[in-house]
Amino acid sequence: PLKDEKGEVNGLLVVMEDVSDLAKLEDEIKESGRYLQKLIEASPYCIVSSNLKGEIISFNKEAERTYGFTAEEVLGKQTTVLQPKKVTPEKNKEIYEVMLKMDGWEGELPNIRKNGEIFPTHLRTSRILDDQGKPVGLISISQDITERNKLEQELNEYTLRLERSNQLKDLFTDIM
Repeated sequence: PLKDEKGEVNGLLVVMEDVSDLAKLEDEIKESGRYLQKLIEASPYCIVSSNLKGEIISFNKEAERTYGFTAEEVLGKQTTVLQPKKVTPEKNKEIYEVMLKMDGWEGELPNIRKNGEIFPTHLRTSRILDDQGKPVGLISISQDITERNKLEQELNEYTLRLERSNQLKDLFTDIM
């Protein structure tokens, strides 16, 4: 209220701000978030994110299919629920430290399904940073490589058989 010398209200001062651009930007951010969530859910890779305490905060549909757990069963639990006992705390600490220093880790690790079956995965991790660039979580993208490993083993065995066959051919030729 605007008051005169006597203290009586004789008008109002109103400050207005056009927030239509801000509202439009908020809508675009929400739409972008929905789009990103749909991409994550449609991914053919297991995508699991965790906070810095190692608690799972997201678990996509492919992770559910691969591990046999529902998201509800693992959200809030430690990521170690997805690892067999043979993945030592030292290995987890090594991976964690590399992620925090180097922005990520990549390699092969054994994982475990809900039914107890151990299977190999190729894992790539990255840090999740806040607005100030401080790590607040980790995101992991992995893939079950059981079939790939099986095919590689078959290829190696076939290569050995071919080499042996070639040696026998050379021996036969020498004898002839």
